[in-house]
Amino acid sequence: MPTLATSLLQGMRDHGAREIFGIPGDFVLPFFKVIEESGILPHYTLSHEPAVGFAADAAARYHCGLGVAVVTFGAGCLQLGQRHRRRLC
Repeated sequence: MPTLATSLLQGMRDHGAREIFGIPGDFVLPFFKVIEESGILPHYTLSHEPAVGFAADAAARYHCGLGVAVVTFGAGCLQLGQRHRRRLC
């Protein structure tokens, strides 16, 4: 039986996501474990939240699809979300 995390990853892949960019931390660690173990989408770990946003935005623009950024709540989410919005090609 698929879990919510695997269903989410499968759905993102089905809607055009090709990779995941993120920073593991606090409450997203269980999700990162599923990302690594499932192998549904490749993931790239970066060291700064704005870089995660830029990478996901660049991937979305390059592939004309879905860019995926995964960070924890609080400061991580605020740093990511202030300047980045999903855009279509």
